Amino acid sequence: MHLTPRLIRRFALLAISGSLFAYMFTAVPAEAATTFRIHNVNASGKCIGIDASFNGGEWYCTNNADQTFHWAGASAASGFSLLENNNGWCLGTWRSDATFEGDRIIAKACDSQNDISQGWKLVRAPTGYYIEDFDGLVIGVASGSTANGAALVAWVPITHSDQYWALY
Repeated sequence: MHLTPRLIRRFALLAISGSLFAYMFTAVPAEAATTFRIHNVNASGKCIGIDASFNGGEWYCTNNADQTFHWAGASAASGFSLLENNNGWCLGTWRSDATFEGDRIIAKACDSQNDISQGWKLVRAPTGYYIEDFDGLVIGVASGSTANGAALVAWVPITHSDQYWALY
């Protein structure tokens, strides 16, 4: 078989398409052993953090404990994991048994046995990841704000960039 430039381009395009497909549909392991910050793809330099009133929000990224997270094991919701910050607080919603659109994301004492609102998993988004809860809602920034201290809320995944997150 003679490899013409056109045939080489087709093979390259197939290889790139296959790699892109694998990237878009490969889950990230929930039990990552390292700590990370959760960066908002929409707001350059902004990360999820917890304020003094235990509300989740986005602020300029720091190395502070309230913005440093790790996967802390299985949650009460099967297939989901706790997201715990280095102050020992887990992300959840104010309800323990269900989540509704617009519910605030807050910090709670970690409870892997009873509080299903603390269960999260990563799901590929068009850019980065959605952080999805057991009800299929994702963490987003209220009204798509990029302001420092903007509130985090649970919402349906609607491809708004304020719902896209990167972990590093």
